[in-house]
Amino acid sequence: MRQGCIHSSPFFLWIALFGTTAGVLAGGTAVSRFSSAVYTPGGAPITVTIDVVPDAGTQAYALEDMPPSGWTVSAVSNNGVYDATNRKVKWGLFFDANTRSFSYSVTPPANASGVQTFSGAASFGSTDVPITGARTLSPASSSTTTITTTTTTGSTTSTTLPAGPYTLDFAQVAAGGGWRSFLILNNLAARTVSLQVDFRGAGGQPLVLTIDGVSQSGTSVTIPVNGFRKLSVDAPTQAGTLSGWCQVHADGAVGGLLVYQSLDRQTVISQATVLPSLRLRNFRMALPLLGQATEAALAIANPGSQTAQITLRYFNPSGQVGGSSVLLSIPPGGQMARFMGEIFPSLAIPQEGVVEVSSTAGLVPVGLLFINNYQLFTTVPVTASDSN
Repeated sequence: MRQGCIHSSPFFLWIALFGTTAGVLAGGTAVSRFSSAVYTPGGAPITVTIDVVPDAGTQAYALEDMPPSGWTVSAVSNNGVYDATNRKVKWGLFFDANTRSFSYSVTPPANASGVQTFSGAASFGSTDVPITGARTLSPASSSTTTITTTTTTGSTTSTTLPAGPYTLDFAQVAAGGGWRSFLILNNLAARTVSLQVDFRGAGGQPLVLTIDGVSQSGTSVTIPVNGFRKLSVDAPTQAGTLSGWCQVHADGAVGGLLVYQSLDRQTVISQATVLPSLRLRNFRMALPLLGQATEAALAIANPGSQTAQITLRYFNPSGQVGGSSVLLSIPPGGQMARFMGEIFPSLAIPQEGVVEVSSTAGLVPVGLLFINNYQLFTTVPVTASDSN
C-alpha cells in the first residue's frame, strides 16, 4: 500500500489501495466554469461549477478549490465543506470513477479589484491534476462598446452594446459517427475578450468532445480586438455519435455561430448553421414539405437551473389541433433532440403544419429539416410567441 495526499492537506490524506491493482494508473480531468464571466465588487454571488471526469480504473478521488482571498463562500454542493482556515472548498473521498459536477457560490467583497484568480486540483489516486477551464474573473466594466456599420450606399448605423457579461447559447452540436462541428466566435468589443466554452449532454452532464484535438468538455479562449476564433469539434476515437448543446460565457461583446456537418469518409455531404438563440418560454416552428422532405426535428436546450416542463402541440395547415398535447421535461443544463415522429407518434410523417411549444422556463431552440432520405439537412428558425 502507499499513501498519497493533495496539497499536503490533512483533509485529503488517504490510503490508495493499489495492492491488488498494480500497474493501474488513475487520472482524469477537472474543468471549471463560472455563472458570470465578470464580477461586481460587493455585488451578486457567482456560481463556480467544476466538472470532474475520472479515467476508467480510478478507485477513488477528491477535489479542492481555493477562491480569491476575502471572497465569501456559500452553497457548497455534494456534501462538500469550506475550510475557512486554509480558504479551500473540499469534496471527497469518492470511492468510484463516476463523473460528477461540483459547485459553490462566491460573493466578491466591496474592495475587490483587478483580475481575481481561483486555484485548485483533483486527486485521482496518488495523481494530482490541476483544475483547468475558467480560473480568473475580471471586474465588470462600466463602459460600452459601439459598433458602427457602413452600408453599400455609404450611410452608417451605430449600435451600442453593454460591456458584458455575454452568454451565447447554441441548441445543437453533433460530432463523431459521420458528424463534425465548428464553433466560430468573433470579438465585437474594443478590447481583448476572454471566453469560456462548455459543451453539455442530454442529461446536463459535461459532454467530453475533442476540441482542437484535445479531449475535454470545455475550454477557455481569448480573442484580440477585431479578431475571431474557430474551434474544431469532433468526438474522441471510438466514441460514436455524440450530440448536445453549447454555451459560451464572455466578459465582453461577442458574436458567434456553430456549423455542423455530415460526412462521408471525411467528405462533407451537407452542413447547417446554428445561431445563438434567445431564451424563449413560448415559440412555434413551421413544418414545411420541400420537395423530397423526409422529416423535421426539434432540438431544445435548457440553460436554467430548474427542470423545464414543456408542452408541445401540433396544428395542421388549417390551424386545427392534430392529436393530443405532449408533455416532456428537460433537466437543468440538459437538452432534447427528437424527430417529429418521435414527439407525435400518432401523426403520419412527414406532415406539414406548425408545432407550438410552451415551457415553464426559458429554452434555447432550433428546428431541423432533413431531406433526400436524411442525406441533406438544414436548420429551421423558430418564431417567438406573443406570450413571451
